Amino acid sequence: MKTAYKVTIPIFTLGIIPILFFLPLLHLSISSSLAGSLMGTLGLKEHQSIYDIVKFGSGMDSTQSALWKSIGSAIFDKEGTIGAKLTNTHHLYFFAAFAVLMLVLAIAAAVFAIATKKYLVTTCLCAGSLISAFAMNKSFDAFAKPLLSGEISISSFLSDSGSGSNNVLSNLLGSLAKVEALELSFAYSFAIIFLVAAVVFSVVMLIYRKNS
Repeated sequence: MKTAYKVTIPIFTLGIIPILFFLPLLHLSISSSLAGSLMGTLGLKEHQSIYDIVKFGSGMDSTQSALWKSIGSAIFDKEGTIGAKLTNTHHLYFFAAFAVLMLVLAIAAAVFAIATKKYLVTTCLCAGSLISAFAMNKSFDAFAKPLLSGEISISSFLSDSGSGSNNVLSNLLGSLAKVEALELSFAYSFAIIFLVAAVVFSVVMLIYRKNS
């Protein structure tokens, strides 16, 4: 039982790292007759993994790089039109903080499971990682809400991106497109399953040790 515990807990907790990196983490759906052109311009797929984002980021052309920099500035510049209107960007910081906390607690749980017999501590670390994952999702949903409701439109993000023909194209694509879905995808669901399994197995081990 001890050997199984030392193997299983690290598999469940450390396993979320490659899951979150390689499996689709972001589900983005944009509806319009020109949605494909817009997604192509932004270099996005409907289901995007961190690996996809890193790979795309390293291969962006000058137009895509300028467009994404403009969108980033629009989001975080509180003096700008979008930054002033998008008042919930702090949820992105919460999302990042909870994501890091989830991973740190998961790694700590694996270390405690392998190196110690502190089953209660390991259980608490697994539970903390799971709670952080739920909080991460809530933060992301809170950020996405105004984009899904139409309070913030795609055209408003793209209106100041680029110049000349690029600016016209961005305005055209943005005015004809609407965000239908923006949420965490398969990778997040699998990570939750793994963390729930870690918590359950850890609780079972804790009960077993108390009764033995």
